[in-house]
Amino acid sequence: MFNKNKKGFTLLEILVVVLIIGILSTIALRVFDRFVERSRAADAENTIGLAAYAQGHQLMRKGRYTNRWTGLDAAPLATYISKVGDYVNEDGTIYMTKGGGMENPRSGFKMYFQEIGNSFFIVADRVNWRYGYTLVRPLPEGRIYCIPSGTKKVDEDFCTEYMEVDDVSQIPADPRIAAADLGDEEEEEYEDY
Repeated sequence: MFNKNKKGFTLLEILVVVLIIGILSTIALRVFDRFVERSRAADAENTIGLAAYAQGHQLMRKGRYTNRWTGLDAAPLATYISKVGDYVNEDGTIYMTKGGGMENPRSGFKMYFQEIGNSFFIVADRVNWRYGYTLVRPLPEGRIYCIPSGTKKVDEDFCTEYMEVDDVSQIPADPRIAAADLGDEEEEEYEDY
């Protein structure tokens, strides 16, 4: 009645194989996504390092930092090939994106200089639908801080890995907040005299 020499796969065996492939591909995509994000952050780190180097030259030549990319010895290519309104804003903000410009950035970083009191920062805000963190480097300090934007788990996980800490509570505070608090204290002390 039953032929034991039948060759082929049962429907159940095929479903199990498809399920295993689906699980493995989901894991692989998450690992790949994190790898790609880490490489984008490394690209932003390089630009931040270039800006810090150029800002050091600016400080030596003129006695102060500048908040414009175009005033630096070395600046990202976007400042030279773009017209204002494309990837460079009037205030000097650069949009290092993968297309779309300022109006509709698809992916990349919004990079700018920020001065708070006597402190100066190079800031790179992540522009993306999935990630929303900020890289901040105080000048002349060499450390870059990763600040998760909001409470998205993917941002907290990325910054935890980036800062090489075990828990999100161990991520250092945004150095711009400390500078703003210090600036407020200096103003209060000045008013007392």
